[in-house]
Amino acid sequence: MFALAPARKRLVTRRRVVAGALACLVCGAAALLALWVLRPLAFLDALDWWTRSRAGLTTRTVTVGEQRWVYDEGGAGETLVLVHGFAGSRQDWYPMLRFLPRRYRLVIPDLPGWGDSGRDPAGDYGARAQADRLLAFLAAIGATRVHLVGHSMGGKISGLAAARDPARVARLTLVANSGVHFRLNPFAREILAGGNPFNVSTRADWERLLAQAFERPPALPGRIVDALIARNVREHAFLSRTLGELRRGRHRYALEPALPALPMPVHVIWCRHDRMLDVSSIDTMRPLIRDGRYDIIEDGCGHMPMLERPATLAALIRDGRSAGSAAPSLHPGDGAGR
Repeated sequence: MFALAPARKRLVTRRRVVAGALACLVCGAAALLALWVLRPLAFLDALDWWTRSRAGLTTRTVTVGEQRWVYDEGGAGETLVLVHGFAGSRQDWYPMLRFLPRRYRLVIPDLPGWGDSGRDPAGDYGARAQADRLLAFLAAIGATRVHLVGHSMGGKISGLAAARDPARVARLTLVANSGVHFRLNPFAREILAGGNPFNVSTRADWERLLAQAFERPPALPGRIVDALIARNVREHAFLSRTLGELRRGRHRYALEPALPALPMPVHVIWCRHDRMLDVSSIDTMRPLIRDGRYDIIEDGCGHMPMLERPATLAALIRDGRSAGSAAPSLHPGDGAGR
């Protein structure tokens, strides 16, 4: 009888451990459910943190003049700077990180006014002002000779910055850049007529915007979509004001006259099925660029190749060292990044 007492004690202890573990699991599940209901974008934040950590990036902050910049940095070697587009952020580049070797010093900023960087409610966020800020930022972090990559509006800003300080930019890669003439499509006509497709208020608006930005729009849980729409609604005034500045006559095609002044190799990358900024932009740019290479991704992406074809875009950025291609090289769909 007395020999059974230790066994009973062990059984009671195990039951208590199991009950405690189950209580922890229930509490954890309840906390996750509450987070999903109250702050669903926290799950995207956690995914972003994990992506940065795997890529060896650290998030830093620097104040340049009156502008607070938030940026990711990591690695050593040639400095590769990735500049996002309109209504974007540094997270746009994250799907591409695992395809970029750590032999780069990688710098990915949120442009002032966007993402986590600072914003002046009365500030000028046109391309010329942002180009000046970008050059000041690069100087502040000691980036004296860089490979500058800009997407969409970020391409226009990067091109203007390269023209203003060519000694700082060793190579320039423009990914579906704005700032030049192209064959107008319905998206461009809507903007030139005064519309703003970037302002979304409903799921229908959201789906319409994604259909214009992507060849195959990503599927997201409804709760995440609703939270992204709510965040966009809070940005409507800034989006409308900034888009209004960018579409004015003197700003709209600001990059075009600067292209002949670029002495460095310029690599232009586009997706054939871009419904926002048409691939015919290349026809405008080719005669103006001294040392140019042109690559067209034929399938699997619209305006956001870093999200739809990250492996292909990373390979082009990595390997596009020599310019001078007389004609576009074509890259058919290979399933990368889908």
